[in-house]
Amino acid sequence: DSGAATSMGNAVFVLDALTGTVLKAFTTLTDGTSIGRSVAAAVTPVDSNSDGIIDRAYAVDLGGQVYRIDFETAAGESSQDKWTIYKLADLSGGTTTGRKFFFAPDAIVTKRFTALMFGSGDREKPLLTSTEDHFFQIFDRRNDMGAPSTHTPMTFASLKPMGATSSTTGDGCYMSLA
Repeated sequence: DSGAATSMGNAVFVLDALTGTVLKAFTTLTDGTSIGRSVAAAVTPVDSNSDGIIDRAYAVDLGGQVYRIDFETAAGESSQDKWTIYKLADLSGGTTTGRKFFFAPDAIVTKRFTALMFGSGDREKPLLTSTEDHFFQIFDRRNDMGAPSTHTPMTFASLKPMGATSSTTGDGCYMSLA
């Protein structure tokens, strides 16, 4: 069911590795205020400034959303009350069958952007032939830390088909899967 909100699995938890204590729980967002879909994939941690400390993470959900979690602010503050989550992309459009992300995105950090690569699919119904799945590459161009004061998530419509004059100048690209 691609339209229903989820009451379980709709958060990302940060745990203390030694004690297992929950340090912070991030709920996934559909419209900036309400709880979204389940996060079935692992979260991708990133050390974006190569200082040996994880300062950012990326998560995907079963509703076609991509989230960015920041563990540090632009001012260098890293206390738990400063950690933020925001929707980087809403890729639920461009399909009539829903879009599910079951695996964590791969992340490649460059000087100008972080490239995220991931694919959609339905592991619950792998032989279903009516899905409209894609492999995506999107570019997170915000190299600074912390949630932006305003942000408009990327959409499926803002991406270009792979090979159609694709470059690293837009939001990203996609490849349709059979």
